[in-house]
Amino acid sequence: MTASFDIEPAADGFSASIRGLDLAAPIDAAASARVAEAFLAHKVLVFRGQQLDVAGFAKAGGIFGRLVEHALDQYRHPEWPAVSIISNRNPRTGIVDPKGAARGTGWHTDQSYARTPCKATALYAVVLPSAGGDTLFVDTARAYADLAPEIRSQADRAAAMFSWGGRNPGNAAPLTPAQRARLPEVVHPLVLQHPETGAKALYIDETNAVRVVDGDAESGEALLKRLFAHATTDAYLYRHRWSKGDLVVWDNRCTAHRAAGGYPPGEERTMYRTQIA
Repeated sequence: MTASFDIEPAADGFSASIRGLDLAAPIDAAASARVAEAFLAHKVLVFRGQQLDVAGFAKAGGIFGRLVEHALDQYRHPEWPAVSIISNRNPRTGIVDPKGAARGTGWHTDQSYARTPCKATALYAVVLPSAGGDTLFVDTARAYADLAPEIRSQADRAAAMFSWGGRNPGNAAPLTPAQRARLPEVVHPLVLQHPETGAKALYIDETNAVRVVDGDAESGEALLKRLFAHATTDAYLYRHRWSKGDLVVWDNRCTAHRAAGGYPPGEERTMYRTQIA
């Protein structure tokens, strides 16, 4: 039987910390159901003080559904391909890349460039720098609800073309020809209805959303920029300041996120990441 644990929501309900749940131990059905309910309610869950090896991390991610392998196979763990190693330290040379802090700093939602994006992402802190390296999240369901009626109507009718690193190709890892062939451009609506809660949310991605597909290009670009600016204000923000052993899981269907960067260029930041179908 799983020990009792506490769920501590943030003041505005966006994100919650789970305390007292050891993800390395067996998790019974009642605990899994409670975690799943909290995930839908708060969109970002933070599990503090975990001590996980890569197998334990994969098991913890599996609480939320089937794990999927990332398209960029060069980052996959050699023994656990559904787990990616996200690090600024080169595994072959051991050298820390001084440009590592700039990666992932554009707002995005994971796998928006894929035909079937992932439901959730889990990230686990293995090695942290002495300062910086936060991750920022925004609640795109609340942002949608707060739109002026005219803009909401425009967003409801719009769809965009998404591609890997489409708006900021210099800030995305280059794809091999085989990877590019597996990731053709795709079209997604700019507003999604959550399949479990029914709530509508903006599907925004200033990294991978290239353009609105119908209508005037200038007005489409203006709509994208207006939605980006609206949804990423502090009113919808949760900033996660990492501690070693934190595991964070977020719902890609109603959030967007970005890396804050800002850590010393010579210091390592290594995380395990997996995505849930």
